[in-house]
Amino acid sequence: MRVIIFTLHGRRDTVSKANIALIEEIQSGLEFPSKIGYLEGGVNTFEKAIAGTLRLGATELVILPILLFSATHVRQDIPERLERSIPEGFPYQILEPLGTTQALERFVSAELESVPAKLDILVISHGTEHYRQPFEQLYALTQRISEKLDRKILVGQHLGTPFYLALLAGHDAPMAILPFFLTEGRIVGNIKQKINKNRGFDKWLPTMENRPEIKEAILERLKEIV
Repeated sequence: MRVIIFTLHGRRDTVSKANIALIEEIQSGLEFPSKIGYLEGGVNTFEKAIAGTLRLGATELVILPILLFSATHVRQDIPERLERSIPEGFPYQILEPLGTTQALERFVSAELESVPAKLDILVISHGTEHYRQPFEQLYALTQRISEKLDRKILVGQHLGTPFYLALLAGHDAPMAILPFFLTEGRIVGNIKQKINKNRGFDKWLPTMENRPEIKEAILERLKEIV
């Protein structure tokens, strides 16, 4: 029996409720059993979700990271913790995260299309100092949109290069800023605080929290196993 584990980042102190309702809607319509597990925090941990699937009689696990790109969590954390939690040789597959789905590209495109022509555009992602691929994938996405809209789009990162504050240092005019994040969490709050402290005149676009495109992106990934 195939069982799906929706794997979210989570938080050390609390469990984020954002986007959970969308996942639960998907769960109710699946032909496969599924669990939700968090990589951080002490509630509904990734390991507890795996143990629950084994008790259900799972014979194969499908891990769907509810994350944006393949960085440390997807490449190291998830497979290492998974291997420690299942019998040796137990079959599993880890699907690609959501950042390269057509659904999320539609979200970004629609948001940036609404930006007035007088504003420059900056997209900010979490980023990583260890892998270059996440930036390259987001950059490719924004360049496709840039060509379609005939607009210049800058891409910066919270971690790694190009650093978002360094990009802003060269732009004194107001900008439209899109935080490419799944939720309005602590990191997005810190980014906004730092930018608003020094500038205070930019237009903020929404994150993907509770947006239908998240559900569409998850379903797009699940089609790969049907």
